[in-house]
Formats: sequence, structure tokens, C-alpha cells
Amino acid sequence: MPLLVSAMLVVTGVVGCGASNQATTQHSAGAASTCADGGTCVVGDTGPGGGTVIYVAATTFTSPGSTCGDSCHYLEAAPKDLAAISWCSSKSTLIPGTFGVEIGTGFANTELMLSGGWYGCIHGAGYIARNYSNNGKTDWFLPSKDELNAAYAAHARGIGGFAADYYWSSTQCNATNAWVQNFPNGKQLTDVKGAARRVRPVRAF
Repeated sequence: MPLLVSAMLVVTGVVGCGASNQATTQHSAGAASTCADGGTCVVGDTGPGGGTVIYVAATTFTSPGSTCGDSCHYLEAAPKDLAAISWCSSKSTLIPGTFGVEIGTGFANTELMLSGGWYGCIHGAGYIARNYSNNGKTDWFLPSKDELNAAYAAHARGIGGFAADYYWSSTQCNATNAWVQNFPNGKQLTDVKGAARRVRPVRAF
């Protein structure tokens, strides 16, 4: 039976870092009942990791490091926030490579946050997101800027149990700032890495 696909467009404001205005398309597919067991998912379903599906891609996407590799279809968010915490233990050092914005770049961003040599994060948002596990799944990460926007799109539909607060992304801006999203209104902006912002891990599958 063909899938019925709808789309939700969320346009976000941006601040600095050479970013451009961005529109993220949220797709959801027709009814399914076995998402957690590997079947077709729609936004709002419980995913294999025990979280909530927040994004359904129109086509497959690549998430380097995730178990789905270059055949990913979905993002699910963990069932609850982990903490309000700083972005990284290193609050004033540029971490090379952690500038991925698009859907599929959050895992790589997060891995680079933790593996950055002497300036790598030994605690903070990226660290706790990457070390999170639930329902036997250990491939969770701090979402990229666009992945976090997908979470906001779900939140705007009353999905995911997110708070009316700021959430960290894994997308770095510069040595002292990284991208956050304001979930009351969807605006994306940068904040100092030492700020205590909420963390919600996601995973691709």
C-alpha cells in the first residue's frame, strides 16, 4: 500500500557564524504499527531505542558513525532530557570539524567533540549524549543544528515531551560559541559554551 507523505516546514532565524537562513522539511509517513520492531515509522511513534520518532526522511540519508550508515530513514529522540549542562568541558577552544549542520552530521560532530585530543570534551552536552544508552541502543548523539530543528518541528506538534527552554546542538560556531535552539519559538542562535542548556540525545536508524 503506498505511503501517504506530509511535510511541515520550519524556518528558523540564524545569528552569526556565516550561517544562512535555513528551512527544514519534516516528513511523516502513513500509518504503521511496528516501528519499534523495525517496521515503517511515523513521527510520534516509539522507535527501536525506546525514544520518540521526530523525523522521517523523504529519501534515505547518511549518518556517518550511526548503525544505519548510508541507509538511514529516521531520527528518534531519547524519552527525556538528560541535564542542563555546558556544551563541553573545553569552553574556549575551537574543536576542529564540529561544524556539521545538516541532517546526518550530528553523530560525527559529537564524536569529534569527544575525540579532540587535549581539548576534547570529558564532560558536557556532547559527552553525556554520546554516553547515553536506552533500550539496548548505544548510538545516541547530540543533534546537529538541523537535527535539533527537526526535534523542534515535532515539539511544535506536541510530540517528544520537550521543555519550553533552550537545547544544545552539536554544531559549533567558534572557539567560544555553539548553536542552540529556543523551543518556545523555534529560533536558532548561538550561545557561549559554558551556558547550562538542556540536552536531548537523538539517534538515526
